[in-house]
Amino acid sequence: MIMKVINIVLEQTKTGYSAYSDDVPGCIAVGESLSKVKENMKSAIDAHIETLIEFDEELPLKFKDNKPMKYRFTEGLAHN
Repeated sequence: MIMKVINIVLEQTKTGYSAYSDDVPGCIAVGESLSKVKENMKSAIDAHIETLIEFDEELPLKFKDNKPMKYRFTEGLAHN
């Protein structure tokens, strides 16, 4: 089965971790641990896409089909 891959960048901050994805512009998350920020980012993406649909806004390209999602987390450089 072909899945769409959502790339998510994780960064360590002074208080924990942050996450963002160029695949979902404007969607970010934070958490005190890696596992929490990953969980929060998955929830943030779901809520972001649901809100775009609710307000009849254009979906990011990767969300215009019904393929199942797979998340790919990578560690980035902090912007501190």
